[in-house]
Amino acid sequence: MIIILYKDLPSIFQTQLTDFIGKRSVERYGMSVPRDYRIARKKFRWISIHPVWGKHVKKNNSTPPKSQKRIPEFINWLPKRRGHYIYRFPRVKIPRFEDHGIYSISKMEWDMHRYLKGLDGFLENLFEFNDLSYFQDLQGTLEDEGVSFKNMFIEDVIAYELLRINLGFKNYKGIEKMSKFIRCPPLDAVTHDYEFFPNASDLSHVLTRIPATALFEFFQLLVKECVVYGIIVPKILIWDGQFVKSNCNNNKKKGNIKYNDPDAGYCRHNGIKKGVGYDPGILHAHCFNRWSLVIRVF
Repeated sequence: MIIILYKDLPSIFQTQLTDFIGKRSVERYGMSVPRDYRIARKKFRWISIHPVWGKHVKKNNSTPPKSQKRIPEFINWLPKRRGHYIYRFPRVKIPRFEDHGIYSISKMEWDMHRYLKGLDGFLENLFEFNDLSYFQDLQGTLEDEGVSFKNMFIEDVIAYELLRINLGFKNYKGIEKMSKFIRCPPLDAVTHDYEFFPNASDLSHVLTRIPATALFEFFQLLVKECVVYGIIVPKILIWDGQFVKSNCNNNKKKGNIKYNDPDAGYCRHNGIKKGVGYDPGILHAHCFNRWSLVIRVF
């Protein structure tokens, strides 16, 4: 509940979504109190303000500000249209509950995703809104080739692997240790086997038998789906690089032309000696607050 108290104007009593889900909190601001007025104006831009007489004249700065070079400065390209926002991405279309969520989650959960700031969603939503039948077909193909998964579903193991990463566990033992403190499996709502709770050996056994090419193919399918639904609009790219140190000596052996890692090279950036390694060029397709990441090594 947000309460805005005025002396001369009608006060505002605005309920929030949290008031209906058991997390009631009250924010009270008196507009006659300078401190409350300043805080409320910063948090809620829709509050009416008192008129300010006069106007501030901006000073003209003859010295142009320093800025990073842009991609058009390196290529022979000039924009045909003029305007500050003409070459920016449009905002991603707002999804509707009737189109995507009516058969997956409740209306209250959808509203929490839509209106609660800071809520990034629940781990179960990854499996409620994504079709993972790709891994069913993959498991059938691998088992026909003689690969054994010990009667475990690849989808269930991947679900727990994502849970492990989300919780910040550094290795497979983290999930196994967690099973000693809770009785019921935390992902029983999304796994095929409601009682499935893998240990470190189960996670390692299944994940090491999934080809890396198959995981990358699934990633490409997700990117394609995002492009189709307009979540990713791959038009404007941002290019950046990051040095990765190679596990070899920074000095060449006497008489050798190449380093111990023949594919690596020596990197020096802005006068700083980075050593021998690789410099991946990372291309980001910028779409408002969503990103599609492609890494290429030069």
